[in-house]
Amino acid sequence: YEQAEVQEMLGSFPRVDVFVSHNSPRHIHDKEDQIHYGFEELGAYITAKQPWIFLHGHQHVNCETVVGTTRILCVYGYRVLEIAV
Repeated sequence: YEQAEVQEMLGSFPRVDVFVSHNSPRHIHDKEDQIHYGFEELGAYITAKQPWIFLHGHQHVNCETVVGTTRILCVYGYRVLEIAV
């Protein structure tokens, strides 16, 4: 997808507790080659909606960042998560 397409798709997307995306938010876990740029609108969604957890891949690393109350996990291979309800 292009940046504008993601912006259009997320324009009316509701708040969720767990968000799963192939790509990362821009400037969080992304790389500076054009293929691995994250999407600006994913970062805007995280800031506005604060999902509990945001999972993504695409960057071929395992890492974690916290933005506000959102845990952003980059998963390479697999990761086991336990979510208590």
